[in-house]
Amino acid sequence: MVKGSTRKLLSKADEIAERISKCPSKSNQFHWLQPRGTRNEEAGSLAEALIMLILNTTALVNDKPPYKNVYSHPSRGRPHHNGDMVHYHQICTEVTPQCPIVDTTYGYRPNLAANIILLVIFSVCTLAQIFLGVRHRLRAFTVATAVGCGGEAIGYGGRIMMHVNPWSQAGFKVQICCLVLAPSFLAAGIYLTLKHLVIFFGAEKSRIRPGLYTVIFISCDVLSILVQAGGGGIAASDESNLVKIGDDLIVAGISFQMVTMFVCMCLAVDFGYRVFKHHSMRDVTMAEVEEGRELPRSFRYYAICSSVAFVCIFIRCIYRVPEMAGGWGAPLMRQQAEFMVLDGAMIATAAILMTVAHPGIFFPAIGSRNRKAALIERDAASPIESLQADAVNEKSRV
Repeated sequence: MVKGSTRKLLSKADEIAERISKCPSKSNQFHWLQPRGTRNEEAGSLAEALIMLILNTTALVNDKPPYKNVYSHPSRGRPHHNGDMVHYHQICTEVTPQCPIVDTTYGYRPNLAANIILLVIFSVCTLAQIFLGVRHRLRAFTVATAVGCGGEAIGYGGRIMMHVNPWSQAGFKVQICCLVLAPSFLAAGIYLTLKHLVIFFGAEKSRIRPGLYTVIFISCDVLSILVQAGGGGIAASDESNLVKIGDDLIVAGISFQMVTMFVCMCLAVDFGYRVFKHHSMRDVTMAEVEEGRELPRSFRYYAICSSVAFVCIFIRCIYRVPEMAGGWGAPLMRQQAEFMVLDGAMIATAAILMTVAHPGIFFPAIGSRNRKAALIERDAASPIESLQADAVNEKSRV
């Protein structure tokens, strides 16, 4: 009975497909359907009937109830000329001649070796951040960086799932959510260190009070995370009219994060300039000026690594804005090399630098057990002397 019904359905499908091929439409592939109201409504209606036949054939063979609606989540598919995207996941669940890789959102199979390398890098950084954070008692910094690195590792796990099956819905949702949100947590880790740097070197050299670095930039970072998460949740819904709203929210969140980072970068550069050129508000001797230029190598290493990490995250944000603004399946989103360099490599570099130049080792004053002693010592000596003493103590302890 099932075989006979299947033959009838497939025969009817062939008939409809032949009629579609005769319609004057530029795009008549049976698994892509222009929404009703377009210039070729006849082709759209016929294609919808064909989709329903194929879906019900599949349901019949698998002894499932027939489908009543062929429309599915529009976030995965090629954009039509009017900007709408409709794709039928109930059909395309794996790569077949009718569901080629080129018709997925990314249009490519994620490179297995590259994604495994990034997965390993972020996994190692996550474990290292947890170990170093516990050892040096950096609670907030450790939470931010460990969540950021861990989220990246999970995201690239999702991309490995998409290598196995480019049509994997689970892999797509995991990687898009994690890889969009995780860098915000790494940026938060850098914001947390600014307050302590300002306190240590002197609040009078900063444009704003030390406490405001945490309040302003962490609040802005949390807001950008919430906006991006909300946009991702809306974009992952089954309502086609909400996908564009979700996409716009993701772009707005990343753009807001980019602006926040730019303002923070300007304040940090201004503060660094004041520290190096005017390391105190009082008159200083020539010897003290020279001392101010001779920072310990360990702190120079930490400062350079943190700065490069921050710039890498900023570059990634610049790339993500036009990528997401173009919509799902846009040309920039379908370029694997650009993604691996401007997102994967940038965030991997930031995570590695924030791990090998951990503030618990190279800026001990940030640690809870060293903070009070560091502040007392700062009042009795110059910032550079205190920093040099910290470096000596850390070496002796190791």
